[in-house]
Amino acid sequence: MKKYFLLVFLISSLVFISGCSCSRQELEKINHEASAKNICDYLCVSASKNCLELSPSLCSKLCENWDEGKKNCVKAATDCDGLYNKCQIGEGFVFQPKLDSPCALSCKNYIDKCDIQSNQDEELNNQNIFDECLLQCGKWTPKQVECVKGAELCSSIMLECGS
Repeated sequence: MKKYFLLVFLISSLVFISGCSCSRQELEKINHEASAKNICDYLCVSASKNCLELSPSLCSKLCENWDEGKKNCVKAATDCDGLYNKCQIGEGFVFQPKLDSPCALSCKNYIDKCDIQSNQDEELNNQNIFDECLLQCGKWTPKQVECVKGAELCSSIMLECGS
């Protein structure tokens, strides 16, 4: 009988210890992910101040794929040229907007109809404009949103939609 209780105790202890071990591993993974996000948040606030063309939102999207070398380069960069050309922050980025709302559809139409030039990569430029447009669209009336969404020309957006 004592052997039986001892065996049950040992098995229970092993299950408990292995459960704690898994929980610790999961907790370490969560802490690592949170730490990576905090590093990106820090880098992106600084990078956006050094380069007004780079929105914090776009920077955060890009930062998810940066290795330590690129993060160090971004940390040392002092202007847009350094971020885009030296650090190559947009390397491999493809503009793929999520068209899940009237504002998103309006902003995509705005990008398609208005050729807004930038010295930066077109994909990055389009994402930056899209993100900024989404922020502005929240202040538009439903009539303005529909107007921008259906506009055939950039001049129509500027003159008729009042956005």
